[in-house]
Amino acid sequence: MHNYVKQLIQSKFVRNVAVVASGTAGAQAIGVAFSPVITRLYGPDAFGVLGTFAAMLAVITPLAALSYPIAIVLPKKDVDALGLVKLSIGIALTTSFLVTLFLLGFKGSIVNAFNLQAVESFILLLPLAMLFSACLAIATQWVIRKKLFKLQAKVAVLQALLMNGAKAGIGLLLPLASVLVIFATLGSAFQASMLYRGIKKKKADTTVDAGQDTLGTHASYKALALRHRDFAYYRTPQVFLNAVSQSMPVLMLAGFFGPAVAGFYSLGKMVLGVPSTLIGQSVASVFYPRIMKLPMLEKIRVS
Repeated sequence: MHNYVKQLIQSKFVRNVAVVASGTAGAQAIGVAFSPVITRLYGPDAFGVLGTFAAMLAVITPLAALSYPIAIVLPKKDVDALGLVKLSIGIALTTSFLVTLFLLGFKGSIVNAFNLQAVESFILLLPLAMLFSACLAIATQWVIRKKLFKLQAKVAVLQALLMNGAKAGIGLLLPLASVLVIFATLGSAFQASMLYRGIKKKKADTTVDAGQDTLGTHASYKALALRHRDFAYYRTPQVFLNAVSQSMPVLMLAGFFGPAVAGFYSLGKMVLGVPSTLIGQSVASVFYPRIMKLPMLEKIRVS
């Protein structure tokens, strides 16, 4: 038993999970520490507006890049992975533009259909938040590909500290729902930019390239899209339907009973989801790139 525990502790997989889990736990601990202050400054109505906005964002976010960012981990060559990064950004820009046009044309109908007058002023921020979420997903998958788990943990803690500190500081003067919604919109962009700077710094500090060559020409965007089309065909609908099922209670509560009730529900759901988020995200981030190296799955990797 002693030898088994020793081997478990020395396992690189376990250490990486612990690193990611420590960052996730640290970020959540910071959020919990600030929550008594933030909830008292803004109140349930403001959190109801935030929860409703977040629920709407969760529904459309899977459509942002059609799940192609998840495929960034797969290619053997970095040049093809960079091609997927560019493809994902292009799809995210296109879908965000189309969603903007759709909301400009049907915003009133959507608000009236779901009785969402409380968030009507913020609906046009959804495409921007959708684009930022896609950028964060792309940066996160590149970090996972390069196994930069320390960077991921560091950014998670720093993000939580700065965002919650800013919410508390601004809330002393302007405890408005708009502040929470703006932070929810810009939070993904801020975190993605920190990950990008960390990746760039890590690459600059590395004297010997331990990864794959990023030089050369990647496959055409059409070829990359077709090669990894299963993510768009199967993963995107699965994530979309799951997001709808998770978000519908918030939207229904906001529509039938007002933002305050939706706010209480959102806060309770967030607290109850902390343990599963801590374990699930940590293990998935480390396990995903490792499982793709199994011989039975090598055939789906691009040589």
